Amino acid sequence: MAQEILFVGEIVPPLIVLEDEQHKTGALVELAQALINYTKLDASIAFIPWARAYEMSLNEPNVILLSVLKTPIREPQFQWIGKVHQAKAHLIGLKSHDKLSVSELGDAVKLRVGSVRGYGSATYLINNGFEEGSNLVLASNASQMWGLLFNDRVDLVLSNFETSPYEIKSAGYDPEQTKDILDVTELSNELQFATGHNTPISTVKILAEGLTALKLNGTYAAIKRKWGLTID
Repeated sequence: MAQEILFVGEIVPPLIVLEDEQHKTGALVELAQALINYTKLDASIAFIPWARAYEMSLNEPNVILLSVLKTPIREPQFQWIGKVHQAKAHLIGLKSHDKLSVSELGDAVKLRVGSVRGYGSATYLINNGFEEGSNLVLASNASQMWGLLFNDRVDLVLSNFETSPYEIKSAGYDPEQTKDILDVTELSNELQFATGHNTPISTVKILAEGLTALKLNGTYAAIKRKWGLTID
């Protein structure tokens, strides 16, 4: 390949983890590195804010998102390399707020709900009656979002309940203080490696075939198991 491939993503433990300035890790980072090794492509991995990563992957060739929800709106925007995780969305609150009563998403419209600007969950909330400045508070990153919850700036956040304990710990809070309020099944989607249409189809094919091979030879399952993630 004439141009180096760049895998990009935002820190989202345990999928994407920065242990220190020199050590990038996490389940999807390890999977990307295994894919680089398997395909022998000239590639590197960088951690950058989600909004910038998203724009880069859409507009620049050979930029691969480490993790993006495959939604109907996004499907035509990207070339999809393959599933890397199954995201399950939940409204999450604090155990101390035991008087909250939410049996369906419509009940939460009367509350303050947090998400991250640019996330699919934020778009979903906006499309379902939530409005920024009223009942929706958008953070710039996951750490800030959890700060909103633990500092009573919001009543609930919409996030992935399986990965949220890692995010909460990383943000400096106690995940044992949270509870699952509502399973938002409409937002349970595949996380995939994906790239924009400026990336050559030949490159996408090499990466997709490599990812399939890693699933068949057990590498994918071993990585997911190491990080305590459900093997789908």
